[in-house]
Amino acid sequence: MATTLPAELLSLIFQHAHEISPLATVNCRTHVAAAVCHRWRAVALGNPLLWRDIHIQRTVDGHKRRPQGLRDLLGLQLQRSGQITLRVRFAYPDSDIAVFKLLLTTTDRWAVLDIELTGAQRSLLMAYPAVFPSLVTLTLRHVSTLNLGGLSFAPHVTDVRILGPITPLPAALPWDSVTRCILLYINTEEALAVLNTAAALQAFCVSAGSGVPPGLGPLPPLCTAPALRSLRITRSLEEFVSSLLGKLAAPDLQSLMLDTLDVPAHVLSPLLRTFISASPGLTSLSLTRVSLSEPDLIALLPLLPALTRLAVVWPADVHTRSLIGALTLTGLARTSWLPHLTDLTLVGGLSVPDTLLFAMLHSRRKTLKRVGLFYAGRTFFFDRSLDGLRAGGMTVDMNFEVTPGSEYKDDTVEIEDEDPDEPNMDL
Repeated sequence: MATTLPAELLSLIFQHAHEISPLATVNCRTHVAAAVCHRWRAVALGNPLLWRDIHIQRTVDGHKRRPQGLRDLLGLQLQRSGQITLRVRFAYPDSDIAVFKLLLTTTDRWAVLDIELTGAQRSLLMAYPAVFPSLVTLTLRHVSTLNLGGLSFAPHVTDVRILGPITPLPAALPWDSVTRCILLYINTEEALAVLNTAAALQAFCVSAGSGVPPGLGPLPPLCTAPALRSLRITRSLEEFVSSLLGKLAAPDLQSLMLDTLDVPAHVLSPLLRTFISASPGLTSLSLTRVSLSEPDLIALLPLLPALTRLAVVWPADVHTRSLIGALTLTGLARTSWLPHLTDLTLVGGLSVPDTLLFAMLHSRRKTLKRVGLFYAGRTFFFDRSLDGLRAGGMTVDMNFEVTPGSEYKDDTVEIEDEDPDEPNMDL
């Protein structure tokens, strides 16, 4: 049947299949489609979008690529991609720099760049008269400096990810138009300097943050980030979290995500109350494996009048009876907290009668559109009772296979990035 499809439709199908995994190798999916028959080959070769993703690495599927063969493949792909913008992933630690030289001839077409360089490749990049007028997204892996020639002055970069320590990190990032940024292995002074100088920054993620090294001067009294809308802090130490949240003012912050923080409850609880009180427009709060207790979390609820999404991922032995009561809008113990809540995810242990849990869901049926309940060793006996809520438009997801000490992963909570070198950027 595929041979009878119009060429335009067949090309769209190829493009969709390609987008599912665009960087598997040097576009292996497209190569497979182009090898099926003459017609498929003609259609694939006629669509430059199928050849725009370039992934160059030393080993593919366990087999080392020879430099000459890789140069030939790269030249063929560059020819087939025409003049459209390219999405490049380069990690080729080989002494033969001819592949990188060929790639550098197309820097004016790079729109997305994910790069890891050897010393020789970095020297070549700095010496090459390259321009990057189309570059928007830049990922630097395991680099030791931001002195990267023309790449450091790309005028339209808005998304920067620096996945590796840079010592010292410049007081200001060289890209003035950055709106989204991930930084790994930085200290509090560096994080505050970025927030102070990146005036357009809207989304900021820090992983593996540490305190200020000995010998540095005092931190600035206050850092104001008026454009910041989303903040995520993961796998960071107490000194970093305390200093960053204590010194940062983000009055228009809309999303706050804290994940696996080494901060005791008696420090984190008052810190969060103060920080959240200064961000009245917060609409999304995600707490993953932090040390807050139920009373700590309940104390935050009155401070979140605009919240629409709440995700709490606790250890599997934490009970949530008090929290369920605090979230209930009807009955003798009713509250008026979180009146606009539309998305609720709770992960952990559960010690609450079915009737109370159902009463909470029923009390929020007018606004709550999705609820995720993921509990260890718990069987829900009222599933049929949820039919009415589902008929009213509420989506209810339940999972009973969470075990104590396990790492539960839920796409809606975005906690799947277990490798600190690969923090999730869904800010």
